[in-house]
Amino acid sequence: MNRILFIFSITFSILGFSQSEQNQKKYNVLFIIADDLTATAVSAYENTASSTPNIDLLANEGTLYTHAYSQYPVCGPSRASLMFGYYPNATQTYGYVSGRKNVGMERKSWPQLFKDNGYYTARVSKIYHMGVPGDIEKGSNGKDDEASWSERFNSQGPEWQALGEAELVQNNPFA
Repeated sequence: MNRILFIFSITFSILGFSQSEQNQKKYNVLFIIADDLTATAVSAYENTASSTPNIDLLANEGTLYTHAYSQYPVCGPSRASLMFGYYPNATQTYGYVSGRKNVGMERKSWPQLFKDNGYYTARVSKIYHMGVPGDIEKGSNGKDDEASWSERFNSQGPEWQALGEAELVQNNPFA
C-alpha cells in the first residue's frame, strides 16, 4: 500500500511540476501588419530593389508566409475579420470602420486575449480603421479598439514627412 501511495505521489509531483513549468513559459509574439505592403517590397521575398535586413532576419528566424488571403476587398471588414476571427458577414462590418461596434464587447480580439493572459500588447499607428490622414496627423487613437492594447503609439504625420532618408522607387519591377 505504501509503495502505491509513493508511486502516486511521485507521479502527481512530476505532472504538477511539468504543468507549472509549462504555464510559466510564454512565447514572444510579434505581429507586423502594414497598409499596402506587398511581399514584393521586402527583400526576404527576393526583391533585389529593396533592402530590408531586419525584416529578413525575422523571416529567417521565424515564419515566412508565402500565401495571403483577404476576406473582403476593403480595409475595415478585412481588419475586423483578421483581428476578431469572424467573417465580415458575421460581424456585419462592411465599410471603413474598426469593427468593434459591430462585433460587440462580448467578443474578444486576439490581442485582447493575449492581454488578458498576461501579455503586453502594443500597436504602432493604425491597426484598426482610423481617420486617415486626420486622426493620425493629430496623434489621435481614432476608432481604435482600446480593449486590445496595453499601450498605443501614434505616428504624428504622414510618413513622407518623417525624419530620415527615404526614396520612392519609381518603375520598380517588383512593386
